[in-house]
Amino acid sequence: LDYALRKHRPEVVLFETYSLARTEANLHTEGDLHRGVDVLAPGLRKARLIESITPETDCENYYFNLSKYHSRWKELRRMDWTDASLDWHGYNPEAACVDKRFSAVDYSAVEETALSPGRVAWLDEFARRCRAAGAEPFFFTAPYNSGAIAPRLKAMRGYCASRGIPYLDMNRREDLEAAGGLSLAPCRDFNDPWHLNIRGAAK
Repeated sequence: LDYALRKHRPEVVLFETYSLARTEANLHTEGDLHRGVDVLAPGLRKARLIESITPETDCENYYFNLSKYHSRWKELRRMDWTDASLDWHGYNPEAACVDKRFSAVDYSAVEETALSPGRVAWLDEFARRCRAAGAEPFFFTAPYNSGAIAPRLKAMRGYCASRGIPYLDMNRREDLEAAGGLSLAPCRDFNDPWHLNIRGAAK
């Protein structure tokens, strides 16, 4: 975030909330850490981040991530060579697909799961850094085809309302209607239960 604010000087910063609303338990797996760290440009800021979130014995894997990706050739299986992200026609081979219409979540029937104090503190810090740099934070949730995270997204709406942060949830009926409505079908427009494919994203 600091790099983006300094490099691009945006007026608005868009935060996709799916991962922001997840529990801390979801964010300490090796895969999650690599997804968050590997895309960052090399430098002192990246080094300090790695040292703060990974055990000392594992730091090297995140400093020099190519060694991690190029040390398992003998373990590769057929599915490793299948890029499901290129699938335009529905779920990838490892996921089930139920042919039904996408429908907005009825949040009135969802029991809210509170965001943890640690999560709220980080969200507050993100917003503070944006505003200190002259940018407004804007929270957004893309359409998804699983209700598993709905209780935490309901809490996210409450958080945004309490902090004066705009929030657009494309799984909420009122937000969908305000955006002109969407006609999505899981087998055609989603790559898996949590991600739109290219056709769905174009809508």
